[in-house]
Amino acid sequence: MLLDSRVLKIFLVIVLWVCAFEARAVDRVRVEIEGLGGDLFANVTGSLTLIQQKSHDALTDERIKKLHSKTPAEIREALQPFGYYKPNINAELTLVDNVWVARYVVDPGPALKLILVDVQIHGAGAQDSAFQSVLKKLPVTVGATLEHAHYEEAKSALVQLATERGYLDAQFEISEIRVDLEAYTAAIVIYFDTAERYRFGKLNFDVPEFDSEFLRRYATFSEGDGYTFTALLDLQNALTDSDYFSQVEVKTRRELAENHVIPVEVSAVPRDRTRYTLGLGYGTDTGARATAGVERRRVTRDGHRWRADARVSEISDSLTTRYFIPLKNPRTDQFTATAGFENQRQIDNTSKKYLLSGSISRLDNGWQKSLFINVEQDKDFIVGGQTGNSTLVMPGINWTRVHADNRIYTTFGNRFMVEVRGGSETLGSTTSFIQTRANVKFVRRFQDYGRVLARSDIGYSKVLNFEQLPPSVRFFAGGDFSVRGYEYNKLGPRENGQVVGGTHLLVSSLEYEHILTESWSVATFYDIGNAMNNFSDRLAHSNGIGVRYRSPIGLIRLDLAQPLDKNLGAARYLHISIGPDL
Repeated sequence: MLLDSRVLKIFLVIVLWVCAFEARAVDRVRVEIEGLGGDLFANVTGSLTLIQQKSHDALTDERIKKLHSKTPAEIREALQPFGYYKPNINAELTLVDNVWVARYVVDPGPALKLILVDVQIHGAGAQDSAFQSVLKKLPVTVGATLEHAHYEEAKSALVQLATERGYLDAQFEISEIRVDLEAYTAAIVIYFDTAERYRFGKLNFDVPEFDSEFLRRYATFSEGDGYTFTALLDLQNALTDSDYFSQVEVKTRRELAENHVIPVEVSAVPRDRTRYTLGLGYGTDTGARATAGVERRRVTRDGHRWRADARVSEISDSLTTRYFIPLKNPRTDQFTATAGFENQRQIDNTSKKYLLSGSISRLDNGWQKSLFINVEQDKDFIVGGQTGNSTLVMPGINWTRVHADNRIYTTFGNRFMVEVRGGSETLGSTTSFIQTRANVKFVRRFQDYGRVLARSDIGYSKVLNFEQLPPSVRFFAGGDFSVRGYEYNKLGPRENGQVVGGTHLLVSSLEYEHILTESWSVATFYDIGNAMNNFSDRLAHSNGIGVRYRSPIGLIRLDLAQPLDKNLGAARYLHISIGPDL
């Protein structure tokens, strides 16, 4: 017990001694600087040795005095990068209560001005307009205060542009700051020799699974074009985004360059040739649903793909197969051949639809444009009390544009879609018609705690014989993504009390979502719309509240809606949907 007591006392003495020593070291010197602020103060305090060593274990009185004597010179040097070369510094060191107080009153003096900025581009880059553009934006101008950081920024801008534009042998002939302290003026002189610009040589692909000519179509440059780093990065991103590869490397072989021509080599690791997908879901429009798919990523060496999808839900089953052929620009353009079958089986809306389709899609100024021709055959369809069989040969065109800051949870985004399609008896259709449809949706962040979502959907049809149109070409309203508060497809013109669909469509919605946490939010909404045969027909209204949960696959929405015109359609108070906003 005695031993333990002695050990404890020794331990306490050591602790107290260490604490006293540390306090002595920390409080040994205090540095005060007056007259400076902002960047000047920060650079000076970050440069002084006395500040850096004020807590050093071996900081003696003699060491403090020696560092104090050097401090004015360090202050002068720290002010020079900001153009202050003639500061007035009053320094004093006093001992107060066993603490050395180093006080410096600094007047930075007048800022040194640039009377000359001489920046010249020599070599092949002198004729490159990109360098002329950079020269106009350099952060050094006559009459401005000399700042060393701006001088370095100017040099970096030239080097960066030279690297990007393929002037890989570029170097500075002269790069100087010239200071005349007697005249108290400064000059910046930069002569930059770009030498010759390198050009792209042969583009080689070490990817035996694909035809090199096909992969070469992903490149925006050709052999002989001027080298740019952006073009190489663009090629790598395009191949990565193609979904053919799990890893892509694009590199230049400068050591093999001849006459400033650099070969480019691309190597890539293909993804698994076959991909399988399986999904389960639920929505109040469809009920429980399951999907299964198989995709063949590489059917041929020139990028052909094939995909088949099966979908089963409480109201419909479908099987669709698609074959994709990349066109001249494989990033954005492709031909798609589609064949499919769908069995629709709602209580008063049933059909068996067979589909053959061919479409060509291209990206044009941000719009995905698709030209298509669909051949649809609906057998034994029933819509309300109407029955029939139809064959439609429908050429059409579709424009779609989607922009979103985040496709899973959008805080700023838009979606636009416009489609025109039609059929003619002379082309083999059961009836002649023309139909247009447009929808738009906006998502905007409201302050820092909410979102506003607005959407509209409008459709118009001119039909020779409406009763011969199958359900898939008629307009209906009501449901999760239409007018909430009403059952799916239960709004529209009626015959014998049953909804038969309309030739026109008009639906709009406004929603505010208030964010509670990172994952949870609440919403309130107002929906209006209907399917009709005349735009002057009565519209259905609804409002409600909802809960939102942000999941990795998109927003999970649960809405309680109140139909305000119950006589227009069958009411549904609960709506559940899952997926992204756009």
